[in-house]
Amino acid sequence: MAYFHIGSLTIPSTWLAAILALIAAAMLYRLKNGMKTGDWYWNSFFLYVVVWKLSYIFLHPALFLDMPLSVLYFNGGKAGHIAGLAAISVFLFMKRRVVQGGPGLLLPLFFLSYEVIVNGLERNFIELISHFFLLALFLSLFRKIGGQPGGMSIRIILFLVLCELLIISVFKTLLTLETLTLIWLALLALVDLIKSKDSQDDIR
Repeated sequence: MAYFHIGSLTIPSTWLAAILALIAAAMLYRLKNGMKTGDWYWNSFFLYVVVWKLSYIFLHPALFLDMPLSVLYFNGGKAGHIAGLAAISVFLFMKRRVVQGGPGLLLPLFFLSYEVIVNGLERNFIELISHFFLLALFLSLFRKIGGQPGGMSIRIILFLVLCELLIISVFKTLLTLETLTLIWLALLALVDLIKSKDSQDDIR
């Protein structure tokens, strides 16, 4: 993992890539769909960060009680990451009638953008090119179907996930938090697309 210095701050490449991917995915979504991302998108990210950071208190209560300000510098690690993903899942379920259609496109777009950016920051150029081609493929399919969430084929998402898993398996190992995150976000996207398709069928 690479680290970047911004002023007095030292930021891991994964954190910086996540922030840049969040912005990039929103811009690409607007470019392709002609619509802004809903508030749920930014709120989901904020919720994840809050849960991820505050989970440190529950996972390391003794350290927190000794040094309360340590919560500013530490996080819940892998367990906190999983808790953050679970919080996003609950949030999207509660907002399912409002956000329907968005997660099915934005979540895959975010993950693919993240992979391109993080590998660029870490100078893994061959892996970067692999993820870039997959992102370009997703965007071309996005445009082909007119950017309509309900029309996005579930098989396309499954195909993208399998391609991502293949790329990860070539350059790394599948037994990582990265793979878990991919599968988790893919499941959220698939659930959203299925709901969107059912809603369109009901309207017809």
